[in-house]
Amino acid sequence: MEKKKKIEGKIIKNLGKTYEIITPNEELYHAVLPGKWRMCHNNLKNIVAIGDMVTFHVEKDTTAVIQTILPRKNCIIRQATYNKHQQQILASNIDQALLIVSYLYPFTSLGFIDRILAYMNFKDIETKIIYNKVDLLSPKKNMEMQKSIKIYQNLGYDIFDMHIYHKNKIVLLSDKLKNKTTLLIGHSGVGKSSLINALQPSLQRKTNSISKKFHVGKHTTTYAAMLKIEKNTFVVDTPGIKNFIPDSIDQLDHYFVEIKEHSTKCYYKNCKHIQEPQCAVRSAVKENKIAFTRYQSYCNILCRNKKII
Repeated sequence: MEKKKKIEGKIIKNLGKTYEIITPNEELYHAVLPGKWRMCHNNLKNIVAIGDMVTFHVEKDTTAVIQTILPRKNCIIRQATYNKHQQQILASNIDQALLIVSYLYPFTSLGFIDRILAYMNFKDIETKIIYNKVDLLSPKKNMEMQKSIKIYQNLGYDIFDMHIYHKNKIVLLSDKLKNKTTLLIGHSGVGKSSLINALQPSLQRKTNSISKKFHVGKHTTTYAAMLKIEKNTFVVDTPGIKNFIPDSIDQLDHYFVEIKEHSTKCYYKNCKHIQEPQCAVRSAVKENKIAFTRYQSYCNILCRNKKII
């Protein structure tokens, strides 16, 4: 019996039960998983993810079966939306993340932003923040938003306050994405698909309006996909995330940069910065050296994830 040829490629689209794979020669295949894989990974909602490098063999025409997942540089994992006992891999082999938020229509909380930033820091993935839809804000709301932006600018984060018709900002952002694979993450309705269309109009990603009644986004992207913006430049578009509950983060205070800085001055080396005496972090919060909202986010994550208390 003739041995089936092993081919290597990258997962670029999740279609539910099948995956689209592109080879280095830009040949496209549709692949399925071996049935035994699905039975052996009950704790994972998905075994392979966008960005995974895999080997596969062709069964018929361009229909293929995945054989192996090659070692990952990194992967983004969160708790599955409808099953707290399962985890979901959003994407793998990411160079950087682009957190897209909006101050209104829909509103993105600082807690959500902080959870994403802490997790990406934990994964050693550089993150940039886009405050989108600024053209919809009144002068008063814009001033409020600028106060939020200042918190993250002071921490060294690269921030864009923009809208998709702001051509200069789109060009500047495009330069930041060159030769990288960038994960786009944010709530439904913040403008991920519209931003992709602004970066590369030929992609024609479907967009949708937000709910007028609840002021939240409607799901437009239903499956994750890796999209080519230009040569060697890709973005990973993911379905909108209502809430982000990351997998376990050991030593959480190390991934809030300002808390890590002040924690070295705490009296106790294993200080959790909650109620321990002579805690330099809580002193820094009282002295406004650490934003209270950031400290609040740290405490919320710490208390939610019992494994790290």
